[in-house]
Amino acid sequence: MKSACLAIAAALVAVAFAPAGNASEDHQPKSGAVIGNLDLRKNGRGNLYVIGGSVSSGGWLDSDKVDGLMGKGAELTICSLTEGAVGTAKLLSDGKLGSEDPLDNVFTEGRWYRCQVSMPGEWLAEYWKQHDRWQDGEKQVEPPALMALWHSTNRPAPKWIKGERLDPGNVVYRELIADWVKQKGVSPETISSIIVEQIVRADIDGDRRDEVFVSFRTPNTPAPEWIPQPTKDTFSYLLMRYPPRGSKEPRTIIVSHVPNLVHKVTGLCDLDGDGSAEATTIDYGYDVWGGTLYHRTDGEFKAVASWGGGC
Repeated sequence: MKSACLAIAAALVAVAFAPAGNASEDHQPKSGAVIGNLDLRKNGRGNLYVIGGSVSSGGWLDSDKVDGLMGKGAELTICSLTEGAVGTAKLLSDGKLGSEDPLDNVFTEGRWYRCQVSMPGEWLAEYWKQHDRWQDGEKQVEPPALMALWHSTNRPAPKWIKGERLDPGNVVYRELIADWVKQKGVSPETISSIIVEQIVRADIDGDRRDEVFVSFRTPNTPAPEWIPQPTKDTFSYLLMRYPPRGSKEPRTIIVSHVPNLVHKVTGLCDLDGDGSAEATTIDYGYDVWGGTLYHRTDGEFKAVASWGGGC
């Protein structure tokens, strides 16, 4: 059973998290920035699952290509979506690639590191309180997703953008979702069953006008069987609502839409210094999960790096 689960998860990871338009360098990079998801442990340590990075000469590095940038002893800044910097992490290893994590008995597609975590005791106490309640099924107290940032000393630090979480029951955005899916021919019955996972507001490009990310899905997602494209009755979307420059009419774009996965924003950070924040997500489904790095260009978000894992 486990081998079958691994095979399905590996196929899902390969398709769902494959980056589009990755322009990484062929040779080992010397200068850049790296971002990843941080999985905390109660012994003061954690696992850093690298999503990807940018290089100073331009372009993006996928998770398995960042070993030329950082290694054992490197120090990273720990950030949460809504609070910014909340601590530091120090790498305890040179990282492993595509290997099984002995702590969780899972496989990972991408590079991951053991790390020592340094965070305020009171912050950690509240984090673990929320985490344990979340594990017990009290979903209203979901703990914050944590990201870790690293950059080479010869380039400016990446700029983290704090996001504001809105109530998933927000009437304005529920109506926006209903109107948007109605245009796709979704039935009123399906619309009434939609689950809103997350609403995040932030000014990601410094124009003093907020962008809003909205994550929502149907109750039958995630699903164990592979569904390659959204249907009228089975879908999971991460949208961004934003006001284009010089226009008063907001626009809605699709950031991600793999039906088998829940998509949530975990971080907003300008990794490449172009003045607009990249978005990181956690994407999880039936015994499979991962992270994706999205770069904004010409008003659209494109996946440029990723990592994945499974049971």
